[in-house]
Amino acid sequence: AHDLIQEQVYEGIPVKERRQLHCDIGIFLGSETSLDISCEHEPIDAAIDRIFLSDVVDNEDSYIDASSLLSIATSQINNAGPEFFSDRAQLTRFASWNLR
Repeated sequence: AHDLIQEQVYEGIPVKERRQLHCDIGIFLGSETSLDISCEHEPIDAAIDRIFLSDVVDNEDSYIDASSLLSIATSQINNAGPEFFSDRAQLTRFASWNLR
């Protein structure tokens, strides 16, 4: 039931707004990691330590692993779609994320 509610809420968000949300999430996660080779970032482990996730099932604290975080950031950018980005440099930047 929860999944259906979540899906209905998601589908109720206009497409352009959804793409913007995916973009913002992907850029945030990418900026918290070493996805951008050209920029200086803190090590991935330090970034992950700051992105805290709570496990609702057993109320124990847990952290997301590096490969999952990188995958989520890339997936979010991909969900925004290439037509959402007009800057060629930005497209190249995000394309390089998919190569990692």
